[in-house]
Formats: sequence, structure tokens, C-alpha cells
Amino acid sequence: MSQARALAATVGTGRACQLEDSLYRPILKSICEGQFSRVVLLPSQQTKTHAEELKQRLTHLQVEVAPLPNADDENDVDACFGHFDNSIRKLIQSGFPPDAIEADFTRGTKAMSAALALAAVRNQIPRLRYVEGDRDPNKQGVVIPGTERVRTVETAIATASRQLDRARDAFQACHFAAVLEILDDDGRGWPDHLLSELHAARSYAKFYSAWDRLDYSTACQEAEQLPDSSQFGCFKPRPQEIAWVTELARDSPKKNSKRPLLPEAFDEMARHARRLMVDLLANGRRRIRQEQFEDANLRAYRIAEMLGQTRLFAHRLDSSYLDPENPAVAQLREELEKEGSRPLESFDFKGRTYLRAGREQTARLLGRLNDPFADQLKQLGPEVNSRNSSILIHGFDRLDQQSLQSLSDTYDRLEKLLREEAPDVANDWLETANFQYRFTDSRGSND
Repeated sequence: MSQARALAATVGTGRACQLEDSLYRPILKSICEGQFSRVVLLPSQQTKTHAEELKQRLTHLQVEVAPLPNADDENDVDACFGHFDNSIRKLIQSGFPPDAIEADFTRGTKAMSAALALAAVRNQIPRLRYVEGDRDPNKQGVVIPGTERVRTVETAIATASRQLDRARDAFQACHFAAVLEILDDDGRGWPDHLLSELHAARSYAKFYSAWDRLDYSTACQEAEQLPDSSQFGCFKPRPQEIAWVTELARDSPKKNSKRPLLPEAFDEMARHARRLMVDLLANGRRRIRQEQFEDANLRAYRIAEMLGQTRLFAHRLDSSYLDPENPAVAQLREELEKEGSRPLESFDFKGRTYLRAGREQTARLLGRLNDPFADQLKQLGPEVNSRNSSILIHGFDRLDQQSLQSLSDTYDRLEKLLREEAPDVANDWLETANFQYRFTDSRGSND
């Protein structure tokens, strides 16, 4: 059974002395050739009697006459658009999907024709139609009766292009999930020459979406096939970005390891942690940009914590498995006991006692080791400790727009420390990880 189809058509004045040839017959031709079961005629107040006449001739169809509500609305594009848009929406709500509706903008004022075309595109109507014919040069170009032809116009190019524009805006805001929602995977109804752009944009969005949610392994999988694109080429992942994510996807020496680090693993662990910190810093800046302040705050806390852990690796110490006989560890343990402060956590592993240090305890331990980062990490304390009162952790308070400057300053200080921790590579790493700035700079560019 074929799908029921509907037509929305404007109705003009025609020529008063030749209404049959100039108005009724062309509109009836368009309706009959389209095999429609329902027709909505859209006249002005002046031409609604013509629409009623057409309805009387179309007794075999369901015909509705929906005139513009006010006199002279036919010369107001906005008034026409609002009325036509509402009429098309009613058709859709009554059970006609957009691909079962066509819009004939032949008759009426130019304002009416433009408004109906706009309303159709807005509602994703894939096909417009109009009636044209041979012109009589002796009658001011009037169409010669009997030569009328129905032409169709595909709106898919305009609709698909608009969706690509929306996807581009989402890309620039780093809303990658939105890109995937805007651009349907199947591209149903899209013109062939734009399908490649759709698939490329989706491919890039999948890569960055996985990277942005710290799912590095999935990002690597998405990077295996990245097509070229003329419109989205500026968003195509760069080789250095793919290489960066590939490194992040490697397992750390501590993964699934419930034992102390082996002596030869400390340097590798430190390199891995430095990469993670740089990536978290860039990720947190994106959260700030998107006003996700709570999430940005959590990342700042983790970076500060990881900075201390990484500095300990340089001293061949692991904050998760501290040797209580280490002189610096023993000294810190004694200080904490004298102060009545929270002690280092003690636990047994294979018959041996180890200690575990939290973020602030790690900073103090670095002080005992005369590490140059100790004081700077301690100074970060008040800035990152708000994490503990976050709604997402232990508290009932929230960060808001007023917290933006303080949070941004914290990220600037963390970046300074990261540059000092990895001076040889930090600049290149930060440039790669902060891909959002490249997207912002790409406005209006396809290169």
C-alpha cells in the first residue's frame, strides 16, 4: 500500500478575465499529477473565494482552505511564514511525515511564495513544486494555456547544508555528542555529494568525543579510518593528536597492579602521569569553557594530587606503597602523630607493612625530601580543597559563574607547574591536548 501524500499550495488572484486558464487549471494540474489524498489551500483574504471554488471541484479529495487571517497579510513575509508553518505542522501532526508532503509555491504574491518555501524547508519537507510553461511574448510573458508543466525542487541540499552548519557550530563548542545527534548516521534523504561530508564529520566527532571523555582506547579505534572532508577538514584529527591519544591509551605500570612499583618502572610511571596531567588540564579547560565548573574543579584537584605523586616517583617513592623505614617517610609519620593530624594510612601487603599518603601528606613528604615543588603544592591547597565541599563529592555547595575567575587562576597555576615539571615537552604537549583552541580559530575556514 502506497503512502498517503499531502500538498500545501498557495492560491493567488490569477487574471480576472481568464481565471480558468491562469489559476484553476494550473493548480488542478499540480494536484492531480501529484496523486495527493489531502490538500491544504493557502489563499489570502482576497483569494479565499478562488480556493473555495477549487475545493468544490476536488470532491474526491480531502481539501482544507486555510486563508491568511488578515487583509494584506499576503504582502508580509513574516505573517505568511507563521501561518504556512503552522499549517504544515498541523499536516505533520495529523499523520503525514515530512517526506509525504509537498509544497506548491506557484501562485500568490512573492511574499507568499517565499514564505511557503521557507516554511517547507524549516519543516524538512524534501520537495517543492511549481508550475511553469511557455511564455507568450505578446502578452507580457503570460504562460500560454496548455503548455503548463509541473517542476519539482529538492530541498535536501539546503536542509543538509543547514545541518552541516549546525554540526560545525557544535564542533567549535566541543559538543561532540551534539554533532552525532545533529547528523544522523544513515543520512536518509541527503544528496549524494554531501553524504561524504556527513560521514567525515561523524567520524571526527566520534574520535574527539571518545578523547574528551578520556576513553583513549576507543579514540584510537575511531582514528583507524578518518576520511577526508572539504567542509570539515579543519576538524580532522591531526597526526600528532592521534599519536598523543595512542600514548595515553597505553596501560600504565600501575594498571591492575596490587603491588609496589618495580624500581625500573618509576620513570615510565612518571612520564605516563605527566601526559595524563597535561590532558586533564586541557580537558578541564574545556569544562570551564562549557561552564561545567564542578567537573573542572574535580580535574584541578586530581592534577594537583597527581603532581605530588609524580614528584615522588622522581624520588623512587610511590604514595600508594610508602616504606615506613624510609627516613623522610618516618619523619613525616612522626610529625603527624605529634600534631594529632590524620596519620598516614597503614596496610599490609604480603606480610609487610606499607603506608599510603593523601594529597596534602604527599606535599609535606616532598618537603621532607627538599623537593622544590613542595611549597608550591602546599600553596595550591586552599584553591583545590573546595573539591571536598563540592556537590559531587562531600558537600552541599556549588560552583557557579562567580567561581570562574578563581577556577581559571587555579588552572593557570597548575599549567605553570606542569611546564616546570616537564619543561622539554610541556609546550608541545599542551598545544596538542588543547585542540579546542584550534577549533575556535577555525571559524569560517575549511583548511
